[in-house]
Amino acid sequence: MTKDAPKSPAEPRDGEPYYIDGECPDCGTALELYDSLSVEQIDESAELGVPATDSDDGIWHDEWVCPRCLDGIHLDVPENALE
Repeated sequence: MTKDAPKSPAEPRDGEPYYIDGECPDCGTALELYDSLSVEQIDESAELGVPATDSDDGIWHDEWVCPRCLDGIHLDVPENALE
């Protein structure tokens, strides 16, 4: 993990979340970046939707997903940002 806090959602986090636990709170599987999942994996989930394709080719490094549960996005943001 990077030692400096990310300055934006688009800033990479060295392959693991910075603010949240890197494992799924339900099953313990390592979280993966949402943008790294295949369309087939996303289609398996009622909670996840395929992102719109537009001119924005950026990866959001604050959106993490359990590839096993596929139960939604776990946001990697400071706790006070969710208030």
